[in-house]
Amino acid sequence: MKFRIGEEVEVSIEEEGFENSYYEATIISKEEGSSKYRVKYKTLLNDDESEPMEEVVKRDQLRPLPPDVPVIGFSLYEAAEVYENDGWWAGIIYGKFQSDYFLFHPSTGEEKPYP
Repeated sequence: MKFRIGEEVEVSIEEEGFENSYYEATIISKEEGSSKYRVKYKTLLNDDESEPMEEVVKRDQLRPLPPDVPVIGFSLYEAAEVYENDGWWAGIIYGKFQSDYFLFHPSTGEEKPYP
């Protein structure tokens, strides 16, 4: 899949502890002669926290933004993503109590409730 300069995307972070998480970014350039893109994150900041972080990522770390569709409900053992810590984290729904769904995050081993 090709992406265009200015396109909004989600970027998979490949660092330890960030597996199966995606952060929103905008493509600002394509690296000449490669399948890499320079992106500017919307929620992640550079080290001194003065501006949004930029980095070069591989094409396979990118995905389009999901469509804006209403969510009606979830089923047990369904894959889902939750927005936490400025990004989207993948998990599997393993339980429900009242209005909370319980997700297991395979990359971190955490089990947490989400409304």
